[in-house]
Amino acid sequence: MAKVDPMKKMNDIDEQIRKLKEKQKRLMSQAQREAGKYLMEQWGVSDLEQAKQLIDQFSEQAILINSNQKDSESNDEENKHHENTSTGNTPSDETLQNV
Repeated sequence: MAKVDPMKKMNDIDEQIRKLKEKQKRLMSQAQREAGKYLMEQWGVSDLEQAKQLIDQFSEQAILINSNQKDSESNDEENKHHENTSTGNTPSDETLQNV
């Protein structure tokens, strides 16, 4: 078998990383465009400056809502874990019981 040149392999990996970072950047841009388009459609806004003003006006409320949802989800997970441990069941015990 032919030996693989370690430097070539490292360069190939660097190239893959570069391409993946470019892809990540494109996907982020696409997601942001789609979110902006959706927001403008839902709010019936056609002017970019008006959209920015509305976003600024409602951003604090949006942040609070998002934070509350994350807190609620976190509490739900903690409660599930507490229920499992208080009954003596571990997640693996539950899995075994369902088999």
